[in-house]
Amino acid sequence: MLNESEKVSGSIGKKFSSEAQRTLEQRGFLIYKFHKRTIGEMAKEIPLRLMFQTTEDFFRLASSETEAAIDPNQVYLPGSCNQDLDTQIKRVSDLRIWLRNRLGRSDLPVSLTVGTLPDYIELVLEHQKHTGESLFKPWVNTSTAQGEFIYIVGAFLPKMGLFISRNLEGGRFPAVCLAPYIVPYIPPGVANLSRN
Repeated sequence: MLNESEKVSGSIGKKFSSEAQRTLEQRGFLIYKFHKRTIGEMAKEIPLRLMFQTTEDFFRLASSETEAAIDPNQVYLPGSCNQDLDTQIKRVSDLRIWLRNRLGRSDLPVSLTVGTLPDYIELVLEHQKHTGESLFKPWVNTSTAQGEFIYIVGAFLPKMGLFISRNLEGGRFPAVCLAPYIVPYIPPGVANLSRN
């Protein structure tokens, strides 16, 4: 991991370096690719149970164009349940220390991030396709900000779909935990390193 001052002017890359990919996979992380798809496109593959009214603009929101790594055995930030989103995000730095220890090195070009709503939808979709399992546990959700709303993304239940709710004020909920994931990181002045 890179320190916070270095990350201020860096950016998210599209692919993990070969070394980062190898290290992540050796330590049990699963790597998925985001395809810059809209929520409308993804809704054709995974039924969405939206607990709110939407507009056409909602379905035009698109996921990122990057790879993401997540540990299916530790999806949630430890100790992040029953806290508001601002507090959860502040605690991501705690997990950065855990991640550095877990990867056994601090020099990999990776960073931890909290995704957008379309990113989490695609992450759930890709995990379901590759493993046949829901990424998030039933009745344990993750939250993220998108525009003026706080969205809560729940478990994918095959007969019911992926539950998504939203509110304006956030709040604290015992079953809402933060699920950050790892992305490729490009330090300032360095070109994106792609695997062959």
